[in-house]
Amino acid sequence: MPQDPAPSPALQRITADGLDPRLARTLNLCRRRWRARSVFEGLVASAAGLLTVLLAALAFGRSLSDAPETTRWLLFGAVTGLTACAVVLRVIWPLVRAVSVRSIAAAIETRCPEARGMLLSAVELGAIEDEAARDSLAMRREVQRRAGDVAETVVPSEVYPSFETAIRRYLKPLGILV
Repeated sequence: MPQDPAPSPALQRITADGLDPRLARTLNLCRRRWRARSVFEGLVASAAGLLTVLLAALAFGRSLSDAPETTRWLLFGAVTGLTACAVVLRVIWPLVRAVSVRSIAAAIETRCPEARGMLLSAVELGAIEDEAARDSLAMRREVQRRAGDVAETVVPSEVYPSFETAIRRYLKPLGILV
């Protein structure tokens, strides 16, 4: 009987192997919010780009009416290709990309100065595979415990703001009050 293939690194949850479970839960929540926000921002950027291209096509449509049909089809293909590339790079790539635990911990520490390097230290200690390369077990447990305590105080919405905040950020330059 064939075994199920391992899930892609992008879809794997951060496990508590070597990490305090509270820290693993916080890292998973923050990674999920990062992924959702990245996809949302990609959708907004792709839609804005498509709208710009459509408006430009309408503006230049009259001047292209005398152009040969081949030229119009090539232009249509180029616009479609650019739009598809934008969607792949800005929407699909964040969905399948494996975000490292270190980068999520670093983002948390950047936005939550009370962490004071504790989360990243715990992640680094948890990532060491060789038991002989690690420092004392008591020190590792203490770092993990402190990181878990800090992780409990982290509010994921402060690390990666909500969609409403992102919507306001995109609509503010347009002068639209939300």
